[in-house]
Amino acid sequence: MLNEKNPGLLIKADSSFNELSRKVITFADDYSDIFYAIDDNTLWILSDESKRVFQTDLNGNKLKEFL
Repeated sequence: MLNEKNPGLLIKADSSFNELSRKVITFADDYSDIFYAIDDNTLWILSDESKRVFQTDLNGNKLKEFL
């Protein structure tokens, strides 16, 4: 899950929505959507305000950035 901003957060939860961990993320102005790619075990995060798409590992560490 994502918190859009103030602060931007990547939140991991179990199937019952119990929070497992959270990480402040700062690579964009906001966080609008998230997608899990099963083929390479990464997250794709969309930022509307930054007008970018980011590929991250499961811990929210930025791997690639696309305009």
